[in-house]
Amino acid sequence: MQKFIPNSSEMLSKKSISFLFPLLLLFSCYTPKPQAPGLSTYINLANLYRPQVTTIFPEFVVYNKNDSTSVIYNYLYLPNLTFRPAGQIKQAKVMFNYKLTPSLTNRKILDTLTKFLTIKYNIRQHNLVFPVEIPLPHDSIYLINIYVKDLYRMKANLKFIWNDPTNPYSSNNFLVQYASSFTPVFSHVIDSNHYYIIQHNSGTKRLYAYHYLTDTLLPKPPFYLGARTRRLYADTVIGFDALKPVRFTMPGIYLITYDSLVQQGKTLLMFYDEYPHIKKASQMIGPLAYITNSIEFRQILTAYSPKLAVDSFWLSITETPQQAKDLIRIYYNRVFVANYYFTSHKQGWMTDRGMIYVVFGPPPIVYKFDDKEVWIYYYAQKRTYVTFKFKRIKTRFSNDDYVLIPSGTYRPFWRFAVEQWRSGTVPSL
Repeated sequence: MQKFIPNSSEMLSKKSISFLFPLLLLFSCYTPKPQAPGLSTYINLANLYRPQVTTIFPEFVVYNKNDSTSVIYNYLYLPNLTFRPAGQIKQAKVMFNYKLTPSLTNRKILDTLTKFLTIKYNIRQHNLVFPVEIPLPHDSIYLINIYVKDLYRMKANLKFIWNDPTNPYSSNNFLVQYASSFTPVFSHVIDSNHYYIIQHNSGTKRLYAYHYLTDTLLPKPPFYLGARTRRLYADTVIGFDALKPVRFTMPGIYLITYDSLVQQGKTLLMFYDEYPHIKKASQMIGPLAYITNSIEFRQILTAYSPKLAVDSFWLSITETPQQAKDLIRIYYNRVFVANYYFTSHKQGWMTDRGMIYVVFGPPPIVYKFDDKEVWIYYYAQKRTYVTFKFKRIKTRFSNDDYVLIPSGTYRPFWRFAVEQWRSGTVPSL
């Protein structure tokens, strides 16, 4: 990723623009099933997890530079923008709106900033990276609401980022950059091909990385009432110099901290170099656990040829090779989307939200609260709603993980969805 400061006209505004308007504008292009009883007063945020409704996919990193200022680093992939002729050149226009609120449910605006960019077309430039500074309410946890809109195509994207400046070990007090370009890393997922430069806002010269083995525990079906998480233990800790290039080579979880006795800080993940994409047959096996029985899955897992085993499974549940290709495309596209949206301390498809997304598809209704997410599907055959509730939890690796609240009532819906997959049909739930 190359750092790029655009030749652009910019206008900054501190005006308090209503947050409700951009929310409604972003989600007005989607009409869900009738709202579930008792929740119709909340805004349906289903498009947060429906990449097909937008054309722009901005990324953000928040760094608390000091006690009074946060820096929001912004990333745009320019080919996703709409460029139109403007005299002798082409240009794109994008709006960024940042709002600080106490939480998702408390919409009181603590501060707001609107930024307009006019970006000139440059065939050699694909990435736009720029920082925006905002005042830091350092005495409480708060939510950064970021709304980005392509003003020519009228497509938008919305992101929510929690910031906890009260905790010196907060992940937002660390900044991770590529050593080759000093460009911020816009993902928690790193790879062994790059050197990184990491710093903490305290200015400490020494940092530490706790390493944990990759969490490969598959989530239990939604009707399983036992424990859904497990505690992980570090197998090693290494020290390294802040602001000097460092390279990580072992797959797993890295917890970056500035105190060798405290396992809190910035989480970095190393799965495989293509992540979140599914590029190899061996990467296609794991997600089959959701729609195979234990014997089938073990046979596929231990097969001599992963590609042949995966192909044989899909061909066995379909009538034609084309039908198998269609099902493979849909299923593994869901796996990719789950990786993109739900990666926590393990691969996105392995999380509870990822499991539900892969098997049942994009939820038609999503409500977000400070302590939970609610996904609602409409079961047409029974004319009833199926509601999945995910509790927001704080773990060693994040304060924004989600765990399904299981229920025995999910059993028939799970069985129905799996049976549809196994009959060569995408579930219609």
